[in-house]
Amino acid sequence: MAFLAMARAVDRFAKERAIVKRERLARLYGGGVYLLSKAVTELPLDALSAVLFAAIVHKICGLHARREAVLLSFALVATAASTLGLAVGAAASTAERAVALGGPVMIVHMLTGVIDPAGQVGHSANQFMQMLHSLSPIRYAIEALCVAELHGLDLARSAADAPRMGGLALVRSGDEVLRRLGVTNDFESCADWLLRLSALHLLVAAVALAVNAPGRSRP
Repeated sequence: MAFLAMARAVDRFAKERAIVKRERLARLYGGGVYLLSKAVTELPLDALSAVLFAAIVHKICGLHARREAVLLSFALVATAASTLGLAVGAAASTAERAVALGGPVMIVHMLTGVIDPAGQVGHSANQFMQMLHSLSPIRYAIEALCVAELHGLDLARSAADAPRMGGLALVRSGDEVLRRLGVTNDFESCADWLLRLSALHLLVAAVALAVNAPGRSRP
């Protein structure tokens, strides 16, 4: 869902680039107005699509997590991914480069945001990988869903009922699973981080639109 949200944002940005460039050259509006209009009109639609998908997943999969928490997690990660698409589209010099760059950027976020089943995510990584891990909207979406599903959940009545092998051997509660996986954020913190990343992406997009303004002289 996040990948699709970002891909849609990049694709729309690329298709509009020529028209927007012509209209900005004519001084009909500035980059800030264009970005604000896209955020107001497109982000709610992307979030709504994610909410509808999350509602179906929650019903079909029989999750223990509260439906509201699942819907909010999907809505926030879709918003963060969509704003990331806006940032990529604004930063790329051409529509073709924006489309070509969007996929690899999201793949990097997906790879650095996943949870290692063995636990201790990112603790042994170098500083650059830790930075990517901290900037991944996928990470906070996964952690939010894990916390919503596992916090306070009883998984086994006794040690005999607990798993015997693997990284989650002998776990008896959802909170113990979260500790084994290295998930330290609570649901509210994950939601806050997704909002912060969305704001950061919009800021990057605004700066990029100002730097790449049509007719701006470049060295």
